[in-house]
Amino acid sequence: MSNGAKTGTSSSQSSGTPSLKNGPCSNILPAGLGPFPTSSEVTTAMSPAAVGHFVGRSGDGQPPRFNSQLAAARQDMVWKSMDNWAKPNTVLGNFESLNLADNWKAPPEGWGGDNCLAPSSLLDNPVNNGGMSLLAGPSPGLGGGQAAKCGACDENHASTAHCRDCNEDLCESCVIAHQRVKLTREHKILFYPAGPEPVSSRAVVSSASQGSSTRPTTQPHNPNDSDVMRVYQETVEKSRQDNKRLCSEAKEDLILCDNALHRIETRELEIHAKRELVSLSVRKMMEMVIIDLQERENYLQDRINKIAQVKFQSLKDQNQKIRQLNLILGEVYKGLEDNNMTDRQAIENNKKFTQIMDGIRRELTSSLEPYEDDVINFIGPDETFRNNVARVGFVSSSGFHKNCKAEGDGLVKGVLGRHCRFIVAFRDHLGEPPCTLRVSAHDIPNISIQSPDNHKVWMQMGEGKNGQYPVQWRPHIEGKHMIDIKLNTVPIPGSPFMCMIRAGRDYNTIGEPMAVFGREGSAEGEFCRPWGVCCTKDGRIVIADRSNNRVQVYLANGQFQFKFGVEGRGNGQFNKPASVACDSRNRLIVTDKDNHRIQIFNIDGNFIHKFGEKGSEHSQFNYPWDVACNSRDEILVSDTRNHRLQLFTPTGEFITYYGFESGNWKNFDSPRGVCFSADDQVRFN
Repeated sequence: MSNGAKTGTSSSQSSGTPSLKNGPCSNILPAGLGPFPTSSEVTTAMSPAAVGHFVGRSGDGQPPRFNSQLAAARQDMVWKSMDNWAKPNTVLGNFESLNLADNWKAPPEGWGGDNCLAPSSLLDNPVNNGGMSLLAGPSPGLGGGQAAKCGACDENHASTAHCRDCNEDLCESCVIAHQRVKLTREHKILFYPAGPEPVSSRAVVSSASQGSSTRPTTQPHNPNDSDVMRVYQETVEKSRQDNKRLCSEAKEDLILCDNALHRIETRELEIHAKRELVSLSVRKMMEMVIIDLQERENYLQDRINKIAQVKFQSLKDQNQKIRQLNLILGEVYKGLEDNNMTDRQAIENNKKFTQIMDGIRRELTSSLEPYEDDVINFIGPDETFRNNVARVGFVSSSGFHKNCKAEGDGLVKGVLGRHCRFIVAFRDHLGEPPCTLRVSAHDIPNISIQSPDNHKVWMQMGEGKNGQYPVQWRPHIEGKHMIDIKLNTVPIPGSPFMCMIRAGRDYNTIGEPMAVFGREGSAEGEFCRPWGVCCTKDGRIVIADRSNNRVQVYLANGQFQFKFGVEGRGNGQFNKPASVACDSRNRLIVTDKDNHRIQIFNIDGNFIHKFGEKGSEHSQFNYPWDVACNSRDEILVSDTRNHRLQLFTPTGEFITYYGFESGNWKNFDSPRGVCFSADDQVRFN
């Protein structure tokens, strides 16, 4: 047997039978095989039907060797849970020997223990040698006895493969799922072989006694014709090579198909979800449109009724007032109708009824015509109806004197020769600003100012925006001024207003100057038409030396420190700088007037940033004159020739503007000086 084995080994090596350990189909090999531990040889015989079910390696690292004399023998040995070698249910075949490592030992309970199951072919002819016995057991997944169940699902399907990474038996469905999931797609899956064919011969394995080397032996199978075995080997070898190629191609195609199926299923789910989402959005939108239209109708009808009720109440009050006057006039008429009164009575009645009639005539001046008109407007939807259906239409009315108000310092106090300002807030019968599309002459406030000397007072009222009418006037005499504000001949609440005008401050009485420095010229410390001035946080004085096109910095005592800037249009250059301000960040903001821009410097005069250009749009200037900063470091600029003020962020981004020009009049007339009060209110002249 030993010679035959050696001959078979030599023949196998010369034929070049490949190893499947690291081949492209290694994932379909039986579970738990390789690397095998080695210390002794086990020689087995197998049938040609079991040739496709071999794995493993010899102790010298060479591929398993095929023994032609053992080709017809059947081997269904199954090793189970043997240290680090055998994992569940492995068929061993198509090799001559496996070298077991020196540190591998048989289980203490012998070969018949629970840790190892011998082939069923050994059950009939057990061999006992030196106390060692081989017992048989069923082979799960090989068709013998009770098949192992899948450990990954609850269907109790028979296992057909084993995942080496998860150490778990898998059925056919779980294998497909295992390869589809991204987390387990790269796991090594080993497939169990099909069940064995009928036994043609049995292998007998024996062991030497204790203390001697162990060499298992098998009963040889003698073929009738060696040429048949040679052709068989060549056929098997070619079939294995083709199978490897086909297996690799099938695996790649399987992955492609699985990925394609996964993408299709994902897209179907996305389409279903999108359809439901869009359908729900359309349905909700249509429901909301219907609800909004119904609510809008109720809202408009309610506004109509409220406006009418307010008008009715106003007319009712006027009606009662006229009826009272009517009763008084009736009494006067009866008292004067008597022609038989004495002379004394005639004189007394004349004096009495003259006073009564004077009062009645004053009341009738504003009460003969109805306080209210019949204006109840409805403005239908515009072109944006479909895009803004929830707010389509609007119901408004004319101005209502009781809801109008006036506020501002110009109603209560002022300084002789300076502009006094206040604002009249125009409101309709619901206390809301009027619709700007339907403003009539009756909706514009009527303002008159009576001075102590009864001379005409200069006054100007700006264009109304959102129901706000700005008013400015200039007193020419000290004393009480009466400001009468009416809407459609009816005084608004608080009218007439009494405004007290006083004389301005006399700066000649302030005192002597603390320090005087500078003279006309262009040298350091000299000026040519200096204009703007400010103080830094550390008390230094910064002056815009306008006609010298520079900015000069002095200490608090007037001592010159440094200057920066020359004539030009580049960064840090000036063309008539008119003003300078210092913010809380210790930055210097300069109005470069004739360059129509603002430049920002650090406290040492180094250029940081600039913004603005000539024009009348937002962030454009037409001779910017003065500049100021509030507590948020926002920058306010007097845009003189554009007759407005512009407000910017600390980085020069536009925020808003104040004032405007329209037609033959201006809201502001070339504003120049600007500043902020302690509560960040804008002040300008």
